[in-house]
Amino acid sequence: MFVYGTLMVPEIMKRVVGRVPPSVAALLPGYRRYRVPGEAYPAIVAAVDFQVDGLCYQGLNRHELELLDAYEGDSYVRTPVELLVAGRVQRDECYVARPGDESLPSLEPWELEEFLAVHYNQFMNAHFGVR
Repeated sequence: MFVYGTLMVPEIMKRVVGRVPPSVAALLPGYRRYRVPGEAYPAIVAAVDFQVDGLCYQGLNRHELELLDAYEGDSYVRTPVELLVAGRVQRDECYVARPGDESLPSLEPWELEEFLAVHYNQFMNAHFGVR
């Protein structure tokens, strides 16, 4: 599973699926990452000449995928994609903004460093009750 937003943070992945699976750095060509309006998390949409950096988690089981589906909610759809992992093409899945959902995305870019520095504590409290 390719992730490009909050699930790149090990503590968040652990809270969602109960563990942090092995992962490798990956790039998703043909997509662009934006911040969701009014939220601290991103969405991606198809965009020629762009790419999104992220992680590819390995060895997820069916139950963990169901937990990820619930975490991502109805605004995202699990979509087959082709990633670049260590310079090689790899087929996998990732969560893409559901077509026709006008709330996703904004035109504001999303960066992991900003999320961690500015939004992490509030996000953890809102989603997991962690202060």
